[in-house]
Amino acid sequence: MQATTALLADAATVSNGKLFVHGGGITHLGAAQFPVRHPTLALVLVFRVEWTETSEEHALEISLEDEDGRRRFDGQGKLTVGRPPGLAAGSAQFVPYTQTFNGIVFDAPGRFVFRIRAGETELAELPLNVTETRAGP
Repeated sequence: MQATTALLADAATVSNGKLFVHGGGITHLGAAQFPVRHPTLALVLVFRVEWTETSEEHALEISLEDEDGRRRFDGQGKLTVGRPPGLAAGSAQFVPYTQTFNGIVFDAPGRFVFRIRAGETELAELPLNVTETRAGP
């Protein structure tokens, strides 16, 4: 299994195998003061799942790490993909996945990274810069 697409968004959902993303491509958040609680952030992934990886549960580990490598947040997910009728033997599938995080607290500005792993394999890494914004005069 590998991640072919990875991004952060304001909101995202999967419905009937389709991915719906609102405000996708977030790489930067700004705040006037710290600590700050960000209301909601969606992790959006598309996985390529090989024929031999179907019908088994894949445990996902999601962490948010600061620039010193300290984990600031940990999450978990699960992905199980079946084989739809008529799928040619040996075919890979592309499977959308989303997970929403509400109320993540950032104590200070800095560079952060979301890491997505399955076991020992890192599937994706998404940088997120959090900066202090100053109000104009």
